[in-house]
Amino acid sequence: MSRGRALLVIVVFLCLLGPEPVSVANRPRGEIVLCGDLVPSGLAQANATFQVFYQVETDSAGKVRRVTKLRNTILPDAPLVACLERWSLPVSDAKATVSFRWTHAQGWTQLSISMPGFPTRTVTIDPGWQ
Repeated sequence: MSRGRALLVIVVFLCLLGPEPVSVANRPRGEIVLCGDLVPSGLAQANATFQVFYQVETDSAGKVRRVTKLRNTILPDAPLVACLERWSLPVSDAKATVSFRWTHAQGWTQLSISMPGFPTRTVTIDPGWQ
């Protein structure tokens, strides 16, 4: 598997309790897959730093059922939407805001997820994964 096609799976552990006391056993388990090849090679080699923002809606099992672009003026939407549709989040029937940060000469460096009942979580991504 090439570096560009590498997948990094981050399992979202449900040790984060929301503001209401809800049993962890009753919450869906979350799984986030960061997909390679989202940035065209010409852009990856350019002097570009940018963020993209999407909203995802989950079904009763926490699986993403709908993806809406909030801000992305630089990348093709189809690969990002396809990647996000593979996610599941630890919230059911809810909306979450997701942002990805691309940093020049490093690649994807940050993923941030904001969803109801959880504090916003930002994950720093090791640039070597892609």
